Amino acid sequence: MDSTLSVKDADGYGMLDAADKHGYKNAYIDYLQKLALDREAAFKPADVVLDFGCGVGRLSSWLAGRCRRVYGIDVEADLLRLAAQYHTGANVLYQAYDGKTIPFAQAYFDAILCVRVLNKRILPGENFDWALGELHRILKAPGVLIAIEHVYGREQSKCYQREELLASFARHGLICTSNYPIRKGHWPVLYLIRLGLISPGFFPLLAQYELGKRRHEREACLDYKDYLFRFEKKD
Repeated sequence: MDSTLSVKDADGYGMLDAADKHGYKNAYIDYLQKLALDREAAFKPADVVLDFGCGVGRLSSWLAGRCRRVYGIDVEADLLRLAAQYHTGANVLYQAYDGKTIPFAQAYFDAILCVRVLNKRILPGENFDWALGELHRILKAPGVLIAIEHVYGREQSKCYQREELLASFARHGLICTSNYPIRKGHWPVLYLIRLGLISPGFFPLLAQYELGKRRHEREACLDYKDYLFRFEKKD
């Protein structure tokens, strides 16, 4: 199991659930997200890809096996040190940035990945609008941006609603070509996984089952689902 999945940091940016001290739940979610991304087939062998808000680099190193070059950027220096320690690769480069200007030229990337960074906690208000403008600037046309975010069925203080995300991206010339849930936030099976009562050997079957089950569900009023969004920048 990836050793960073049980490493804790102050705000939980470096992993999927900072309270998962054994890392079992994080390992399951990590597997499910990567399976969903593989099925989306958005990242090509010749691509130069940005992992925006890369944290400890768990997805940067995964992308490196699928793409020509991967850049992981984050504002948190401590997380980048963990990334350089645990998730290195010949075609992976980690870089800090100031949270204002993404340090790459216009139309530099073939594809961009954003996982749990396009939310009100990390990018509130004007910061969110700035980020979308920067992501549009550095993405080639045609190009693809894949995002995974929590989506609630009602107004929530830490997350944008699905309609807000779609409208905001559209204003910046990034058109959503698909969006669908991949995981339920409070699925009872997750608690069994977190307690270590389900062997990691069953994670592939559970992830395949959950992806199929969630695909046609909608957001729930009192819970959240992880949604996968695909946005494209046209010619």
